[in-house]
Amino acid sequence: MIGQQKLRNKIDSYTLSTFPHSILLIGDRGSEKEEICDYISDKFDLSKYDITELISEEYINEIYSMPSLGLYIIDGTKITEREQNVILKFYEEPNAYMYIILTCESKYNILETIQTRSYEFTMDLYTRDELLPLCIKDAELELSLANTPGTIEELNYVDLDSLKMLCDTILNKLEVASYQNTLTIANKVNFKDEYDKYPLWAFMRMLSLVMLERKSHLYWYLLDFMKKYEPLLDKKRFFEHLLTEMWIGVKNGHQTA
Repeated sequence: MIGQQKLRNKIDSYTLSTFPHSILLIGDRGSEKEEICDYISDKFDLSKYDITELISEEYINEIYSMPSLGLYIIDGTKITEREQNVILKFYEEPNAYMYIILTCESKYNILETIQTRSYEFTMDLYTRDELLPLCIKDAELELSLANTPGTIEELNYVDLDSLKMLCDTILNKLEVASYQNTLTIANKVNFKDEYDKYPLWAFMRMLSLVMLERKSHLYWYLLDFMKKYEPLLDKKRFFEHLLTEMWIGVKNGHQTA
């Protein structure tokens, strides 16, 4: 694990009897939230179960019927509001044997009823010195795109030169592209286990860098999207909405450069 000493010190200040049963663990993409969960599991000798893909009323009731200590992990970026309502039992009817950690990148897509019943643990920001040893390509460019160990490591598998060229081409061609051709940009992006395509977050950050360099007025469309997209489950549809707004913006005279 890289860094996170402040958070580890906070965890070390607890005993099992004082440790919160419900935690909202907040951290950017790639910020080693899983490693923090492992740290908690090891410190308190708790068996760890990732139940993100198993959420149902029947399964939650089954967990309640097992009187054994356990640490239950749920990835809040992968569950719907309906599933959040299902796990409310964890929070409304606390069980002395159960500890739950709901991980997320932003708490604003988490139900308020869960937020108010959870202790917030926030991942520390990573320093340049902590991330620099992970860079294996263009360190300055990598650090301008990524801010966590996980995202730096993802960039190891991305052709950054080709990605930048694609972003330049998009801005060069957007003024003459048809609407249908504009929507095909989404085919270059990985929305779900399409690892031969560009990660959405990397594409968005590279495009924002290119827009800023060129002082493109379209940057404000992109900035608004980047504030909203992380909590969304249907990112492809929302991304296509962004492309639509950019295309209309160009047709209405907003400059790409």
